Amino acid sequence: MRISKTAAWRHGKDFEERLERVRIATEQAKALAEGADDDEGDMNEALIRMVQTRTFEVLMELGDDIKPGDLNKIGLLTARLTRASVKAKEWKQDMRKRAEAKLAELEDEFSDNKADPRAILKRVREDIYGLYDE
Repeated sequence: MRISKTAAWRHGKDFEERLERVRIATEQAKALAEGADDDEGDMNEALIRMVQTRTFEVLMELGDDIKPGDLNKIGLLTARLTRASVKAKEWKQDMRKRAEAKLAELEDEFSDNKADPRAILKRVREDIYGLYDE
């Protein structure tokens, strides 16, 4: 069996397009990693949004040609992404509330004007940021 030049070109073109999409996605992921220090789960949120966007694009491309089994898989993926997004937002809110409560506790503790600023800073580092003086 012989492969025509047209078929080889078409296959090569499809492969190059897929490779280019992977390269772009990799660059985007690197840019996200460099741009977000991820203190509040920004990287996870961005990743979830990228997957949601790509899933929507795939659905649009497939249109009426989508198979019921594929639709079930996409529905499951969507449910999992939604659950992950909700969990990430809940975590972010919980961490913010915990930090605010701890700051209020520290404000009460150091409310007198005689508090040593270094002691205050040390406690904030330890209690809020989890850093310790070495």
